[in-house]
Amino acid sequence: MRVSVKSLTLGIGSYLGILGGGYYWALSQREAAAKKALAEKAEDAAGKPKRFSETDRLAIFGEGASKYDKEIGTDEIVMGLNLLRWWLLRQARGKILEVAGGTGRNLDYFPKGANLTIIDLCDRMMAETERKLRKSRRGDVLFGKMDVSQMSFPDRTFDTVCDTFGLCSFEDPKVALQEMERVCKDDGQILLLEHGRSTYDWLNEILDKNSHRHTARWGCVWNRDIESLCHDAGLEVTSISRWHFGTTYMIHAKPGRREADRRKGPVTTGKHAQDMSKNNKKVVLITGGTGLVGKGIEDFISSDPIAQESESYVFLSSKDGDLRDKAQTYAIFEKHRPAYVVHLAALVGGLFRNMAQKVEFYRENMLINDNVMEACKDFKVEKLVSCLSTCIFPDKTTYPIDETMIHNGPPHASNEGYAYAKRMLDVMSRCYKEEYGCNFTSIIPTNIYGPHDNFNIQDGHVIPGLVHKCYLAEQAGTDFTIWGSGKPLRQFIYSRDLAELIIWTMREYHSADPLILSVGEEDEVSIGTLAETVAKAMEFKGNVVFDTSKADGQYKKTASNLKLRSLRPDFRFTSIEEGLEKTCAWFKENYATARK
Repeated sequence: MRVSVKSLTLGIGSYLGILGGGYYWALSQREAAAKKALAEKAEDAAGKPKRFSETDRLAIFGEGASKYDKEIGTDEIVMGLNLLRWWLLRQARGKILEVAGGTGRNLDYFPKGANLTIIDLCDRMMAETERKLRKSRRGDVLFGKMDVSQMSFPDRTFDTVCDTFGLCSFEDPKVALQEMERVCKDDGQILLLEHGRSTYDWLNEILDKNSHRHTARWGCVWNRDIESLCHDAGLEVTSISRWHFGTTYMIHAKPGRREADRRKGPVTTGKHAQDMSKNNKKVVLITGGTGLVGKGIEDFISSDPIAQESESYVFLSSKDGDLRDKAQTYAIFEKHRPAYVVHLAALVGGLFRNMAQKVEFYRENMLINDNVMEACKDFKVEKLVSCLSTCIFPDKTTYPIDETMIHNGPPHASNEGYAYAKRMLDVMSRCYKEEYGCNFTSIIPTNIYGPHDNFNIQDGHVIPGLVHKCYLAEQAGTDFTIWGSGKPLRQFIYSRDLAELIIWTMREYHSADPLILSVGEEDEVSIGTLAETVAKAMEFKGNVVFDTSKADGQYKKTASNLKLRSLRPDFRFTSIEEGLEKTCAWFKENYATARK
């Protein structure tokens, strides 16, 4: 059988056409799916733009770290950004700091032998930089993980501070710029290559409209006004050039007003503790100081005369150092030389994580606690107050529970790793006192609530979970549904009340025996009453419904505050109604930025 050339050509052409059409269809389907996935990532169910936290954006950076150089490489060449990087960074001199070093794209633009330090906050991005450093065998570069908004470098350390395309990724770019200024010498320079708002309104409209999608894809915010941020941060801008319709900025700046001039009051962060030799105030170190209780302490001391006049507070976060590491813990104590320590830091998690990772919860909390207590002994801290939890009490016990019952039996099996680590704080406080004469003690608060809580419905505690659920029900016009019958009873203490009692314990309570900090038994409230009170505070007009198909959990966990009352008989606790009013008002006002 003979086949003509025409028929063969037609057949091959048809086959290729079908193949090409199928490929185009598959490609269009993939692109459509990618667009849909991006929209779902960038927008909520109502189609409104989502707000991405720094944690969200770091996760996005991490997801794309291994492909980042390849994906943007061609675009940078076409747009000439590689030349702009080279032109800017060739002007770096002296001791150089690069912030937000990312995947190390600038390594080749710094001369070999340069006195260079690179920092970044994304682990996967840093892994790419580390790989490049190993490959190039450059041993002249210092490289580490650090938050540019909370750098641990001393003031006036570097001759040149540079950043390329990093301001778009910082949670608070103004604070980041002020930190860059702080670590820059008085005669130093700050070099920036950034992208942001255009000089054209029509392009800014496009940037604004698609900003949330760009953040969902790349992790950065592309519509910030870079020039205004520099001026607001107090930098002295000496020159500025703009390309690509004004969206690419090259800025030369030098320090303007000093960071030290901005600091006021007794409250400092971990990197800026006031020098005891200068102000003669006693340093109070708060580990885990940026959470619910730490914020409560910060609120209390803002109006407390003793704190204002004679104490300087340092609120540590995990960014200031890893307390599981003894060297880092001792470096923190060496830096701040605290007179008092309030130990709030701990590895915490929800029920299922506690059940699945008992070893990790025990070991990591034991490491944290051991390092903090040993540092307190070695640095001759005057007082250590450690925070325990009511979960340390025996699973099988009588009520109300009191301080003498902690070791009467094993804790509930679901969180025994965490609970035993916390119990050891009580044991070791007494041991340190007996052997070394250390003034160590511990407190046991009941359920804490207040502003700055974690309002995540899945991982949060009772009150923040109810507040968030009620808010969403009001927004959606649905029922406010509570799991269970609403009959179980609980005791709740407002975060500012707890803060005041913690500071009182630090100053006035000098026994190694633990102390329960709680409202009285008479102030127990049912979950049902709690839900109704939340609904009232949130001005919820719909139905409050109890889903009795869900389990109630333990009926009551009543704790006695008789010991506290014997020491502080006149202390006035914030009522649950007043506390919820304040908490709900704060949540509504700060919904966009609240932890949830």
